[in-house]
Amino acid sequence: MAVIQPIITCVLDHAGSVVPGAFIYTWLNVTAADSCAPARLPSHADKSIQAVFNGGTPTWGVEGSNDPALAAYQDLNDPQGNALTGIATAKIEQLLENVAAVRPKTPAGTTPNVTFYLMAYAAARR
Repeated sequence: MAVIQPIITCVLDHAGSVVPGAFIYTWLNVTAADSCAPARLPSHADKSIQAVFNGGTPTWGVEGSNDPALAAYQDLNDPQGNALTGIATAKIEQLLENVAAVRPKTPAGTTPNVTFYLMAYAAARR
C-alpha cells in the first residue's frame, strides 16, 4: 500500500503567467491499494476536484479534516449538499466546505486507476 503524495503545480493564465494564489494538487495513478496524502490548504476557500479514469470502473470521493493531527476525516459535499462519495463517473466537482486538509478517497471498483486534480485558489492579499 503506497501513500500517494500530491504534486503541487502553479496555475498559469492564457499568457503563461503564474496566477497568484492558484495551485493544482495532483495525485497520479491512485489504485485501491493506495491512500492519498492530504493537501493542506485552509487559506484556499475555492476548491474543485477532477477525477480522470486511467483504467477500470472505479468509484471515488473526497474527504476533508479540520483535525490538527489529521486522524479524522469526513466526506465533503458539493455546493448542492450532495456527499462527494461513491461517484462512478469521471468529472469535476466543486467543494462546499473550506476545510484545513483535503484528500481524494481511495478508489474502489474493478482495477481502479484514477488521477485526481485539485484546483485551489486564494485571493491575493494586499
